[in-house]
Amino acid sequence: MKKALCFVLALILALSVAACAEGTPADTDSTNTSEAVTAAATDTAAETELKDEVPDADFGGKEFVILMQGDEEDIKTLMWSETVTGDYLEDAFYNRQKYIEDRFKVKFVKPIAYEFSQVSSLLGADFNSGDGAYSLVMNQLYRSSADATKGWCTDWNEIPYVKPSNPWYNSAILECSIGNKLYVLVSDFSLSYIGQIWMLLLNRDMANDYNIPDLYAVANDGSWTIDMLCEYAALVYEDTNRNDKRDLGDKFGFYTSSAAGCEVAAWLYAMGGDIGVIGDNGFEVTLGSEKNIDILTKISELAIGNAGSFNSGKQGSDYRRTVFPSGNFLFSTAQIRDVLFTEFRNMDNQFSVLPLPKLNADQTEYYTVCDGGASVLTVPYNCSDKTMVGSLVEALSWYSSKEIVPLYTGLGLESRGVRDAEGAAMMRKIIDSVRIDFAYMYDNSQGFVMQLPKMIEAPSTVSKLVSGLTKAKKAYYDGIIAAYTSG
Repeated sequence: MKKALCFVLALILALSVAACAEGTPADTDSTNTSEAVTAAATDTAAETELKDEVPDADFGGKEFVILMQGDEEDIKTLMWSETVTGDYLEDAFYNRQKYIEDRFKVKFVKPIAYEFSQVSSLLGADFNSGDGAYSLVMNQLYRSSADATKGWCTDWNEIPYVKPSNPWYNSAILECSIGNKLYVLVSDFSLSYIGQIWMLLLNRDMANDYNIPDLYAVANDGSWTIDMLCEYAALVYEDTNRNDKRDLGDKFGFYTSSAAGCEVAAWLYAMGGDIGVIGDNGFEVTLGSEKNIDILTKISELAIGNAGSFNSGKQGSDYRRTVFPSGNFLFSTAQIRDVLFTEFRNMDNQFSVLPLPKLNADQTEYYTVCDGGASVLTVPYNCSDKTMVGSLVEALSWYSSKEIVPLYTGLGLESRGVRDAEGAAMMRKIIDSVRIDFAYMYDNSQGFVMQLPKMIEAPSTVSKLVSGLTKAKKAYYDGIIAAYTSG
C-alpha cells in the first residue's frame, strides 16, 4: 500500500507544479487537476491497495452527524464541502461525501463545530439526556480521553466493521486499551491528526552553504541521529543584525520551542523514550530510567545548550509559520500542517522534510507523536446505530487514506524545493511513524507531558525533577486505569 501511496504522491506533486498559483490552496482553480489526480489514484489503488471489507448497505437516508472541535474554517479545510468549488481539498471532500452517501444511502450532513471544551460539554449533555444527537465526535486527543473516562463514549470493540489493525488507522492505538476496552480511535479520516504530527524541516540552501550531506539519504539508511543534528546545528550562528543579541534577526542552526510540552514529548518518543506502562501493579513510571534521563538530557543540550539553537518559548503554529520561512534557520521543529501556510509556499529557499532523529543508529525505527490538541474519533454512548457508524468510519478511513491524505500532504509538499518523490515518500514515512501509548493518550495535561519543558531547563536537574513528580503522576494514571476497570 505504501508504494502505491508514494506513486500517487509523486503524481500529485508533478501535476500541482503546473496547476497551482501562489497563495493558499483555497486560492487555486484546480478542478481538472483534482479530477485527474483522483482518477489516477483510484486506478492505482484498485490494483495494489487494500480495501475496506464493509458491505454496501441501505441505511434509509439516516443523517450522519459529526460533532467536531473547530469553527467554520476548520470544517472547510479539514472535513466537508457543500459543493464542488475548484479547490483541491474541498472537491475531494465533496467527492468523499457523495461516495459515502451513494454507497450507504445516508445523508452526510455538515458537521457541527465548536471550541473543544464546548464539544465536551455537548457530549456530556447528550449522555445525560439520552438523545443520541451525534453519530461521531472528533475532539482533542487529550479532551476525548478525559471524556471517555466519564463513561460518555462507546467502546470501539462494540462498533461493527471497524478494524484498528488496518493501515488507515494508527494501530498503535491498541496499546491504549485498558481491560480490553478502546474508546479512542486514530484514523486517516482526521486531517487534524495528520496535520499536527511533529517532524523536522531542513533549509537545503543553507545546508549546501555549510557542506551538509544529503540528509534524505542519511535518513533513509537509518543513520539520522540526535548527535548528528546537534553537530550540524552548532555550525550556524551569525549575529546578522549586529545588535549583540540572539534574536530572530540572526541566523541559527536550529529552532524549537521547549515551552511546548507536546513538542518536547515528540523528541522524547522520537528517541525511543517513554513515560510509563501499565503493569501488574497499575501504572509503572519509566521516565526516570537511565535511558529516558539520557534522552531528556540530550533534548536539553540541543534546545538550550547548543551554540546554534534558538529556543523561543513561544508556542503554536501562528508563530512557527513565520520563523522557518524567514530563511534564517538551518533546521526547525514543525508540524505537517505548517507547510500548508502561504509563508512556506512563498519561501525563497528550498527545504526538505525529515523525521525527528533517532537516539542512535542502533534504534530500529524513526518515531514521532501527534500534538495532544489534534482531533481523534469517539462514538457517543447514546449512538443510535452502531452498525451505520462502524460502516461509515471504516469506509471513510479507507477512502481518506487512499484519496485525501496524499492530496493533503501533496499540497504542502508542492512548496519550492520539495516537489520530488523523495519528499513525498519521506512525508508518508513520517505519518506512518507516529507513536501513541496509554501515558501520552491519557495525559490530559495532568500527566508528565506538560511538565517536560520544566524538566529540560537544565541537564543537571532532569533526574531530580522526574523523581519528585513520580508518585503524584503514578496516582493520576492509576486513577485512569480504575475508571476503566471498575464496574
